[in-house]
Amino acid sequence: MRTTDPEKVRRARGLVASGKFSLREVARAVGLPRGTVEKIAAGERVALRRKPERDPEGERPIERCPVHGVLVEMPCIQCQTEAYIRGRKKRRGASGVERGANGDELPAEGRP
Repeated sequence: MRTTDPEKVRRARGLVASGKFSLREVARAVGLPRGTVEKIAAGERVALRRKPERDPEGERPIERCPVHGVLVEMPCIQCQTEAYIRGRKKRRGASGVERGANGDELPAEGRP
């Protein structure tokens, strides 16, 4: 579902309420689809606020993840997790032993 510009909704609501224009004329004048104007006229479009760009606490922006396509708090946790796993696999190499930046073998923490 797309978010309709609140200003366009207000203008359409005013023109419909005036009763001087048809729904088709209002749709053309405001730049909205006729079906949207019909919903405005029927009172089905009541939300006039835009979706928030940040979560209520204002900590991280809410956006659509370009990789997974879902609305998430950015940066996407799944993307971060996948990058971490790729990094661990890269550090282990073909031997399966994790190595540090200098090439020394790292201890197997929590592994038997």
